[in-house]
Amino acid sequence: MLGKLLSHLNYLESQTYQLSTRISHRLDELLAIEERERLDRIPAVNRLTIENVVAEIGTDMGIWLPGAACVRGMRNRRASGCAAAFAKATAGYGGR
Repeated sequence: MLGKLLSHLNYLESQTYQLSTRISHRLDELLAIEERERLDRIPAVNRLTIENVVAEIGTDMGIWLPGAACVRGMRNRRASGCAAAFAKATAGYGGR
């Protein structure tokens, strides 16, 4: 019985490794190395966290910028006067 459990554990570990390799290759296509390194500098964020975040929300990190709601509102013509607030909130954000 223990042998079967260990065999199954080895199988699951190999599957995890294969999937992680595939995800890593796909992530290379979606996210530039500089962006991954930038995310990796955040405390408590590692490769697995980055993979999960990209899998869940995609690579458009602009939606998380301070003031992004104002920009979406401006696109919908519901908000006015947000451009200055958005510019102030995003100053020094690294060109985004």
